[in-house]
Amino acid sequence: VFGNQTDSNLLLARADIVISPLTGLLLQPMLLKRGAIFYDKIRAATGASWEYIYDYTDCMEKAKTPLELELSCKKILEDKVGNFEKLEEYYTKYVSGGVTLEQSMLGKYVDEVLRLCGESGGYNQSKI
Repeated sequence: VFGNQTDSNLLLARADIVISPLTGLLLQPMLLKRGAIFYDKIRAATGASWEYIYDYTDCMEKAKTPLELELSCKKILEDKVGNFEKLEEYYTKYVSGGVTLEQSMLGKYVDEVLRLCGESGGYNQSKI
């Protein structure tokens, strides 16, 4: 969509909400503690019973229907904050195989994206 002119990672970091039916696109906004919605229309439409990694977290909203998607968007825009209390635990258990965000390369990446966007916070601030 953007060719080589725009780094889509910076766009994701600035987005109020990221909505995707693809699980791979949602990890970054979740780690940046941004509003994210997993639009799980495939399982809803097919009745499939497979599991996704996001079934085990409350760090993002999940929607199966257009109405649920609309309600999730409204919730994120009104609350402006997600449920990220267990983000570190989720990341360590389900994403990284036991490595904390502070120790991981991904934690350093999130810090750099935030820095490029002119924002503070992150996982390794004391080391930057």
